[in-house]
Amino acid sequence: MRLDITGLRSGYGAGTVVNGVDLTVADQEVVAVVGRNGMGKSSLVKTILGYLPDVQGSVELDGAQQCGLRTHTITRRGVAYAPQEAAVFAGLTVRDNLYGGLRRHKPDARTTERLFDAFPVLAARLDQKAGTLSGGEQKVLLLTRCLLRDPRLLVLDEISAGLQPSMVNAVTDVLLAIRAERRLTVLMVEQNIDLCLSLARRIVVMKAGRFIAEAFRDTPDVRTTLLGHLAP
Repeated sequence: MRLDITGLRSGYGAGTVVNGVDLTVADQEVVAVVGRNGMGKSSLVKTILGYLPDVQGSVELDGAQQCGLRTHTITRRGVAYAPQEAAVFAGLTVRDNLYGGLRRHKPDARTTERLFDAFPVLAARLDQKAGTLSGGEQKVLLLTRCLLRDPRLLVLDEISAGLQPSMVNAVTDVLLAIRAERRLTVLMVEQNIDLCLSLARRIVVMKAGRFIAEAFRDTPDVRTTLLGHLAP
């Protein structure tokens, strides 16, 4: 799925947070957006998903306009979103969180097996209330729920936040394996530069609601350059 963003502006009330953003993510490409806290990264993905009502500009998925559509309509077009906050149904079991919205879609058995192998804590706690999981375990639950829906565009907002290094490695391995098998496009907002460089071919730097720089994974000293943009 191709994502095209043109002249995108959005905010809350009279305040503009995303200020004239242009971005193209090609079909099956992985693009990471990095930046310090408060620069508009999460607002950008929430705008793409239709959460912010005050929007100007254009967001297209495979050439179809998304601005003005409700979030559930956008997600039904093949978009899955793992937000920065732990957006699980705390009072429901892990099983219900994973499968509750899949009545019309049977998860691929190979994908299910791979996810449970990578995240055995979920397989062991299917009947446990999701709200009793740790913050990191809830983030893994969100990612697994997204991937079970077989999306064409996966949007990740700080998926590594709260995860131990070993779990970040597991997330990386899962995403690399599933991307190799499917026509999966990924837009990720992230502060973990190493995770970005492991997954994304292209990294865009956001500051004060705008994109100020772009770097490619194979560029010499790219990690140092990106860390410089994130420095206080």
